Amino acid sequence: MLQMGDEVRRTQHGNNNAYCQDNEISWYDWDLATGSADLLRFVRGFLDLRKGMSLFTDRLFWGEPGSATVAWHGVDIGQPDFSDDSHTLALELSHPDSAEHLHIIFNAYWEPLDFALPDLPTGQLWHRLVDTALRSPEDLSDPPQPLTPGQSRYTVGPRSTVILTAK
Repeated sequence: MLQMGDEVRRTQHGNNNAYCQDNEISWYDWDLATGSADLLRFVRGFLDLRKGMSLFTDRLFWGEPGSATVAWHGVDIGQPDFSDDSHTLALELSHPDSAEHLHIIFNAYWEPLDFALPDLPTGQLWHRLVDTALRSPEDLSDPPQPLTPGQSRYTVGPRSTVILTAK
């Protein structure tokens, strides 16, 4: 969830109830948009990406008939780690009414990890949409950047997220 100002690193210094504050705690500093242009660009692009995909605008829950299918993975395909001390998770989303097919990877571990990539039909490649471990503006790829043909693993940086799309 984003609140106004999160996209430019605005803080209320820990105050979650600043509506009654008429001082620097609740004021919006419009100069933050200039100093945080990289984050603002990322958030705008990410929101445009989300709004443009039927996977995220469908009115049905994932897994219901006619909705997107979800497959859970971990560092290896089909082996999610749902334990309390897990630091990794990956999921594969595809929608039956569109060609959208995503692989989303979360690495909450403090070191980089190699994640296996799901196989794709012949002629398709994974393309990188998002890699939060990369510096701006490479963290959000527009257009999506193709991975190497035949690439079966992706190294995900520490405490970062990767979103791949099949094309």
